Amino acid sequence: MVAFAPHATTLFLRFRRFKTQFLGTQVPKLKQSLSLTLKHYIPFAGNILYPLIPTEKPSFRYVEGDSVPFTVSESTNDFDSLVGYGPRDADQFYDYVPHLPPKSCREPLGIGTVSWNQIRHVPLHASTFPLPKEKVRTTYVLHESDIKKLKDSVMSKKPGITYLSSFVTVAAYMWSTIVISGDSIGEQVDESRDEYFIFPVDVRARVDPPVPGNYIGNCTAPGRLKMRHGVLAGDEGFFAAAEAMSYYIQNTVNNKERVLEGAENWLSDFKKMKGGGTFGVSESPKFDLYSVDFGWGEARKVEVPSIDWENHTMSMCKPRDSERGIEVGLSLPTPRMEAFAALFAHGLQQSR
Repeated sequence: MVAFAPHATTLFLRFRRFKTQFLGTQVPKLKQSLSLTLKHYIPFAGNILYPLIPTEKPSFRYVEGDSVPFTVSESTNDFDSLVGYGPRDADQFYDYVPHLPPKSCREPLGIGTVSWNQIRHVPLHASTFPLPKEKVRTTYVLHESDIKKLKDSVMSKKPGITYLSSFVTVAAYMWSTIVISGDSIGEQVDESRDEYFIFPVDVRARVDPPVPGNYIGNCTAPGRLKMRHGVLAGDEGFFAAAEAMSYYIQNTVNNKERVLEGAENWLSDFKKMKGGGTFGVSESPKFDLYSVDFGWGEARKVEVPSIDWENHTMSMCKPRDSERGIEVGLSLPTPRMEAFAALFAHGLQQSR
């Protein structure tokens, strides 16, 4: 969606050879590989052009010679800190996010989306989004045993739940804990305020007929869940969130008749969330990012700097050393992170 902040995922790999060898041998190979790959995905090198006339739709344009910038830079940051799991200064990760080229405004070529009438009211000026300051990043790994204990605690309170995946369990736990952490540091929030949970839904296999499995591109829908603050921040907020999320996924997300229901109103629905609290998910625990192989061994760490650009968002992926676990990345101001960490650990301890 052109109206949302750009996504950024960073993989940190340890290269145990001399810098001269890396620049002289590995970088040319990487550039050549990316260049050959780009020939199969030409749209990545194209541009989205925004019209000067507000009533017109944006257009996509590719002309021969268009390319994707490739940047090589050297940093003096501490590698061990970057690949750590404890609280770390979030600002240091922005050095590894490439700048987007400046936006262009041209007359449209005729392609657009049904949502353009809503998107065009969103101001789009800078080539990159402002980077927040004074946040810390922490990575939490929930192993299979942790998730099982959380599931067991949910089922003991909500025995009627018929669908309880690892995603539902972890997402509900993180959502309720992040809301409670705000209350614990003195944030004044009305109990009647709406809290929203937003997550990406892969709809390729959820539509009829399904999208072919070899399709590569965006085919997602926004999953949206709403609860009152007082319920979510209550003693049984985690269980209530798990129950609501389970019902929503089972009856809407996994329902081919309903997963795309009301798509024409999605953007206006997001506008209605203004004034409420939001917590979202970036990436997916189904993504095994640590298995990406450039010939240098597996990644030491995966970070998603773009979660800093949203109010409250967590990243999710398959962990490096836990086959059935879930790795969660979170970025918060220090007081909020300290409160969250204490609540997170206490909740896991209570579920045992």
